Amino acid sequence: MDLIVPLVLLGIGFLLRHSAFEGDQHLDVQLIMLVLLGVSLIDLAVIWLFKKRWLANTESRIGSDTEQKITTASALSLQKSGMTLALVIYSLCLAPSVYGFIVFLLGGSLSWFILFLALTLMGFLLFKPKEEELRKFYAERFEVG
Repeated sequence: MDLIVPLVLLGIGFLLRHSAFEGDQHLDVQLIMLVLLGVSLIDLAVIWLFKKRWLANTESRIGSDTEQKITTASALSLQKSGMTLALVIYSLCLAPSVYGFIVFLLGGSLSWFILFLALTLMGFLLFKPKEEELRKFYAERFEVG
């Protein structure tokens, strides 16, 4: 699922690369490319901060319930928050490929588009919650009760 949307956008880019982008790029398009590249890099930093704060917030919430037995409702709450984390990180990691597609449509530069796709894939590799990490995270929480 992580690769479907970026690869579909790349396929559309390859289909459109020779269609209507014969003119020179204007300064405005290059400025937009650089701004969106900066936004993509900031987006990766936001993902890192979001993941770090989410883990700290969940640990403090679980730490306050150490005397209580973990109920089904709190277990479902943990699973829902884990799913929310994964969906938000997936969406934020996907943003650079959308920015790259916009840059490609504006300027026709496939190399810039591939750079934005590389940022998306780097975000997936670095920040996507892995199944082993989530299992370990939930196992530590459920051993408390």
